Amino acid sequence: SKKALTFGTCKGDYVKGGVDSLSARITTIRPKIDQVLAAAKARAPEARVVLYGYPTLLPMTGSTTCTGMTFASSDVPYLRSKQAELNTMLKAASSSAKVTYVDVYGPSAGHDPCSSSAWVNRVIDLPPLHPTKAGQTATGNLIADALG
Repeated sequence: SKKALTFGTCKGDYVKGGVDSLSARITTIRPKIDQVLAAAKARAPEARVVLYGYPTLLPMTGSTTCTGMTFASSDVPYLRSKQAELNTMLKAASSSAKVTYVDVYGPSAGHDPCSSSAWVNRVIDLPPLHPTKAGQTATGNLIADALG
């Protein structure tokens, strides 16, 4: 009988002794995001600065992925929560800097790499987890809409 291809879990690589290093990295990167936004506003005071979040990189629900997405099913909810944390931080940084935040995550629901209308490549595609042409177009349209 054929055995399904399975992947080892990665959550244990990031959560040790109750400390989540991915969450810590998100917290650590926030001041750098703040600096970049402040510098952009200082250098171009009349510009409308836009910061946009990440699109869905994993299916919005459940713990299964698809061929070409090499994640253990037990890691999928964890990794989804880390992406939500990252987008929440970016939105908060935008708010603090008084720049426009564009949510790409919500509108990209149903366009994860496992969908038939993916906005992002699968892990095994080149370049991995980067926007597809459809994803670039959709993100550009979301930004254009936000700018009015």
